Amino acid sequence: VASVPVFENVIVFKDLFPKAIYKLSRLEATDIQKGIPDYKTRVFYISGPEPMVQATEKMLKGIGVSRSRINRDYFPGYL
Repeated sequence: VASVPVFENVIVFKDLFPKAIYKLSRLEATDIQKGIPDYKTRVFYISGPEPMVQATEKMLKGIGVSRSRINRDYFPGYL
């Protein structure tokens, strides 16, 4: 039996992991580092209000994620 993943502070598509446990809150650098040990080899997709996208991109770059692994999408008009 495969284990059920637990995602803390990481927003994911619930359809992909219907049995996962979700805790939604602000995403911090330590959440990425603890929850995704190989995070520097992953591709990140950030979508939302521009200030949130910019802050998340800055945080990812701050922990060593290459700009080429960060994809951004803004929702103009939302703060």
